[in-house]
Formats: sequence, structure tokens, C-alpha cells
Amino acid sequence: MAQAPQQSGSLDEAERYNRQAFDACSKDDREQLAYALLTRALIANRRGRIPEAMQAYREALDAGQNVPAVQWQAYGGLGALYARSGDLRRAKQNYEDALRVIKANRADQLHNEYKITFLSNLMGFYQDYVELLIEQHDPRQALEIADSSRASVLTENLAGGSGMTVSRLERDIKTANTTILFYWLAPKNSYLWVLSRDALKLVTLPDKAQLDRE
Repeated sequence: MAQAPQQSGSLDEAERYNRQAFDACSKDDREQLAYALLTRALIANRRGRIPEAMQAYREALDAGQNVPAVQWQAYGGLGALYARSGDLRRAKQNYEDALRVIKANRADQLHNEYKITFLSNLMGFYQDYVELLIEQHDPRQALEIADSSRASVLTENLAGGSGMTVSRLERDIKTANTTILFYWLAPKNSYLWVLSRDALKLVTLPDKAQLDRE
């Protein structure tokens, strides 16, 4: 009940329900406490209370050590806050920690009752991380992360593979006389990677809403 109004922007209502969640939690129920702390962090983040949000994310990580859904969202939240503050090194580290948890636990997430919420939150996480990498002038890793997001969000195939790398693609197309176009649509910015036998070029496109209108 606290998460729904938080996502819709009704933050006073979300805080009221989340206080009730804390009251209802047993001190021994670390999983429920972790979710309540995560919701507290999300609310504080949306209110612009950054130190409070950071502290709540850290407390959620501590309480939710055995709750992957809380872990990757808390790491992702911290990554976004560090990116906003300009600490790109810590931002990237937290995004990588989130990816590690996602990859290790994705199968379980996709087979529980929260699958739709999981995939929606997951797409937002990838959008934030791709944006950070492009701001760091790292279009190669941004492309690799963008491609890995499609594998995570669009398929349940867990057969394996180490994922696409730009270096591997570059080797493959040297003899193929072809060009690969990779599109990425997101709320803030959209991008097109143009990968040819000679170069990798990044083109910034309008945001998804404008592209939809056009």
C-alpha cells in the first residue's frame, strides 16, 4: 500500500502507509523491515531529502542481506544519488553491485508474483546506468549495458553466455561489410549506436515521448 502512492507521487499517503508498515513489522522479520526501509528511501529521494534517502538505502541493504529484490534496488538508488552529486566513481560501483545481484537472482525474480513490478523497476535501473555511462563518455560500455538489459527484460532464457561485447561485434563485422544500428529509447534521452567496420558512433536522439509524437 505504501509503494503504490509512492510510485504515483502521493508521498504523504505513502509515508502514512509506510509508518504503518514499520509498526506492523516484527523486529525479527528482516525481510519486511528491508522493504519498509527501501520504501522510506524512495519517498525521501522523491522529496529531495538526499541524506535521509542515502541512509535509508544503506539500512535497507543491511536489513535485506538475503532479499535480492531489496538489494539491487537499494544499490541502484545509491548509484543514482551518487551520480546526481557528481561522485561518478561511487555511482558506477553501486550500479555494478546492483547488476551483480540482478544476474545472480534474476530467475527467482521472474518466477514470483512480483514479475511485472520487477521488470518495470529493472528497466528504470538500466536507463539510469546507461545515462551515467554516456555522461562519463563511455559509449562502448553503455552499449554493452543497453544490450544486456534487453536480454534481462525481454527474455527468460537463462541458458548462459557471457553477453555481447563491442569488441566481439567489431571482430565479427570486419569481414561482413555491414553496419549495425542499435536504438535505445528512454524518458530523458534516446540514443542510436552506429557500429561499422571502421568506427563506433553515438547519436543522441530526442526523448521517447517526442519520438512517439513524431
